[in-house]
Amino acid sequence: MSLEDCVKYCFTLCSIIWSRIGYIRNDQKGPQSRIIETKAHQLQPVKNRVTAEQAFPKIKYFCAYRERCHYEVREKLFGMGLPKTEVDQLVVRLIEEDFLNEERYSIQFAGSHFRVKKWGKKKIEYALRQKRISEPNIKRAIKEIESEDYEQTLQKLAIKKWEILVKEAPVSRQAKTTAFLLQKGYEAQKVQQAIARIRVIEKNKVDK
Repeated sequence: MSLEDCVKYCFTLCSIIWSRIGYIRNDQKGPQSRIIETKAHQLQPVKNRVTAEQAFPKIKYFCAYRERCHYEVREKLFGMGLPKTEVDQLVVRLIEEDFLNEERYSIQFAGSHFRVKKWGKKKIEYALRQKRISEPNIKRAIKEIESEDYEQTLQKLAIKKWEILVKEAPVSRQAKTTAFLLQKGYEAQKVQQAIARIRVIEKNKVDK
């Protein structure tokens, strides 16, 4: 199997895995499913219901503790037993008082998941879509990731995995390294380039 075929196969496999664990585009949900979700929220039994005024200090603290997206806040408010109209009103208040800002949330999410978890852009995009972040905010967040840092992180991950698999057969070593990097969310073309650079380095060592 060629490197290109290997990359294509692994990328397809990773896409299937992501879909099954929930990293799916939320815009694939039709309007009927959204109606059902809304009704489920409205009918959800809650033992200790609170008023909007009682809920507001709690949800402000929830947002102040760390950055939140609209989806997380709405779910939290629905969990308190508030109806949709009051949830919408509180979300507006949070935005006006700057406790809730999805652009800020998206940038923070993308940056932290890249720096700490070493996620690639594809996986970050999938995760943000799961949280129902708008496409413009996703693009802004991804754009904030420095290209040089991104390339260096990918190469370091590739080298580390390649070295771990030193006892593997060449084809298996290449396939497993490719699958690992694609699962981390890096683009197929960049993965292919990273592995090609490793192979060039190894060839130069042998030639010397």
